[in-house]
Amino acid sequence: AYASIAEALKVEHSVPQNAPSSRALYKVKKNMAQLEWYKKACEKEGDNYYDAYKRRSQEQDIDAQIPMSKLMSYWEKEVMRAEKKPHTPDFPLRDKYLFAGTNYRRLVEPLAIAKYYRKGDETSSYMTAGQRDHHFEKLEQWAGIHSARGRRDEAASLTEDSCFWARVEEARRSMNKEAEGAMDELQEFENQVMNLIGRLALSPEVFLEKSTFMKWWEEYDQKRLTPNSPFTEFMREERNRHLFYSPEAVNRYR
Repeated sequence: AYASIAEALKVEHSVPQNAPSSRALYKVKKNMAQLEWYKKACEKEGDNYYDAYKRRSQEQDIDAQIPMSKLMSYWEKEVMRAEKKPHTPDFPLRDKYLFAGTNYRRLVEPLAIAKYYRKGDETSSYMTAGQRDHHFEKLEQWAGIHSARGRRDEAASLTEDSCFWARVEEARRSMNKEAEGAMDELQEFENQVMNLIGRLALSPEVFLEKSTFMKWWEEYDQKRLTPNSPFTEFMREERNRHLFYSPEAVNRYR
């Protein structure tokens, strides 16, 4: 990560002249750096960048649209090119592009989700077929083939599941459903979250007090919609959330 946008801009001038295949990646680093700076700026204010971007109440929230749009445009084209190349279906991108694409997806897709749910349309879901952008799906598919999920020694800086916030939004909707199956949906979400917690694959800003996730949890806990479970025990233990799941804290709930 970069300390400032100015530092990020220096990256362009360090591109090796004999590495044309890498030049585009160097160029997009400045846009990634801008969004990383935005994410940290939100956290300094006690907020997370998903909720801040969804509200768009400050100038920095609006400014974040520019690097986001540039990055999405770049990776949409990159995925399209990769699909057209005569590679095997399981290996359309080289490792360095897969790594860069994974970081991009985990940083930018939450903003795409925030934009989607900002509309307030209660009749559709980001996770519904056709709603999620194709290039996000392909980058996740390709990355999943070539990377094994393991346990970390510290919490991830970016949540591993780039659709996490869409799942949070849908869990909030499920709270208000009376239809059969709503509780099953909530139980499934609980299991998904605990899986991320158990692997330290959930970014700490998720637990900030004003986050959509914490608002969901408070309502979920107040209604006591589920019996005690590793997830509810973890969430009710304030100390665990403040440590944000150090390996020692998480191990007690595995």
